[in-house]
Amino acid sequence: MNDLFSGSFSRFRSEEPAAAAASSVKMSSSATAGVNLDKFFKDVESIKEELREMESLQQKLQDAHEQSKTLHNANSVKELRSRMDSHVSLALKKAKLISLSTLTEPFFAISLTT
Repeated sequence: MNDLFSGSFSRFRSEEPAAAAASSVKMSSSATAGVNLDKFFKDVESIKEELREMESLQQKLQDAHEQSKTLHNANSVKELRSRMDSHVSLALKKAKLISLSTLTEPFFAISLTT
């Protein structure tokens, strides 16, 4: 089995140094790279916090749904429904905020050299 693959890989080994010099991907090594990474990690932490809040809203909605199965009083049902509507609208706002924050700013730039 090794004999079948040895010929195909030897071709790539001979081209490897030339190909590496021809095109390579490099991260910027200036002082702004550290700042960009710091900003990236701050953004990641803020998104994680928003996701935790969304999980708590989801848990509240799930609990309210279970509670709705046992309610029989009209006033209680209306109150629960309004509370659930406010949780849903807040969850949608947070989801849009998370979506926009991930799409608007690139976290770091990669420069291609040829």
